[in-house]
Amino acid sequence: MYKTLLLSLLILFTTHASLWAQSRDITGIVRMEEATGGFAGATVLIKGTTSGTITDSNGAYRLTVPASATTLVFSAVGMQTVEEPIGGRKTIDVQLQTDTRQLNEVIITALGTKAERDKFASSITTVEGKNIAKTGETSLLTGLSGKAAGVLITRNGGDPGAGAYIQIRGQNTINGNIQPLFIVDGMPVSNASDNLGTAAGNGIVQQSRINDINPEDIETLEVLKGASAAALWGTRAANGVVVITTKKGRDTNGKVNITVKSTVSFDRVNKMPALQQTYGQGSGGLYVQGQRNSFGDRIADRTGGADAYITDPTGAAYQGFVTFPDGSQRYAIASGTLANPHGGKNSRDTYDHTTDAFQTGHFTDNSINISGGNSRSNFLVSYGNLNQQGVIRAYSNYQRNTARVSVSSQFTD
Repeated sequence: MYKTLLLSLLILFTTHASLWAQSRDITGIVRMEEATGGFAGATVLIKGTTSGTITDSNGAYRLTVPASATTLVFSAVGMQTVEEPIGGRKTIDVQLQTDTRQLNEVIITALGTKAERDKFASSITTVEGKNIAKTGETSLLTGLSGKAAGVLITRNGGDPGAGAYIQIRGQNTINGNIQPLFIVDGMPVSNASDNLGTAAGNGIVQQSRINDINPEDIETLEVLKGASAAALWGTRAANGVVVITTKKGRDTNGKVNITVKSTVSFDRVNKMPALQQTYGQGSGGLYVQGQRNSFGDRIADRTGGADAYITDPTGAAYQGFVTFPDGSQRYAIASGTLANPHGGKNSRDTYDHTTDAFQTGHFTDNSINISGGNSRSNFLVSYGNLNQQGVIRAYSNYQRNTARVSVSSQFTD
């Protein structure tokens, strides 16, 4: 019994001594590129296993590895994974590099300048282009209305193609310009209404230049509101920045994508003012043709029948006649008196001329987008046509034709 117990302990000690001789400790420090200190929280694993450790606050680690281990794997969030062979080394130091392929959380802040969204010290609102296009609005700015917090957008007028007033984070001047800076694919774009910078000319409300962009061509739109926006883009960005990125071609393995969209919309005046049908034209209760300063005679008190015109040139109240384009002639009607308030006005007919000025407006918006590419080259060709008729019959139309060609190619590595 004693000999058996002694032999068992000897075998157990020999086995542990053999395993201890086969395992070894590896130490090292994990750093980040262009950084002086260590990288804390990096993961160090034995490849092919779940055994590992993490670096301390100084980036140092210690890991016991078996003799069968051949490679250590170093990884961290936002960094490229590094694999190092163990070989006969007891100290393995590693430098991690930023993973530049993770672009979903990267934003463009200035010409060629990129920053991580969670490290950017400015308030940013991002709107996808498809959300602007599906609003049914004919212009980019009106389609943005209600999509970005802290952004006020007001139409300059109801005319087709009329521009819009955009204001970011409140009024900061009494009579100065508070329009934000617009950047389209890295280039500043003017949003002035015309060369004089006024909103209207010759009684016609002008459109904004930014509305020349077809909403179907927009990939994303970002609104920068903070003071850092002005620091990046200069004094013109003091009122905020609107960064617009247009669509580009993509790698489709040589296939061609064709997208066609057609929209038809109808507009009507929501409510008309009630038509007054109690009194005729005149002054002080008397019918006076052409007088609109006050109320005339009561229409219900007229005798009915045809009106009495003054056709005798020798008459004291004769005022001549008017010849209309169709060749017909119209004479004046005798004005009323205290004894006869209706004068020569006998008809009780009333007329609603609102339909002469207003109509059912409509617009058609057609667009086509052709794109494709491969790993080295891509292209995008788009065309859009907008034809709008307003609710006012005369001089109320807007037409817009937009065409874009975007081609990029990587000739060499």
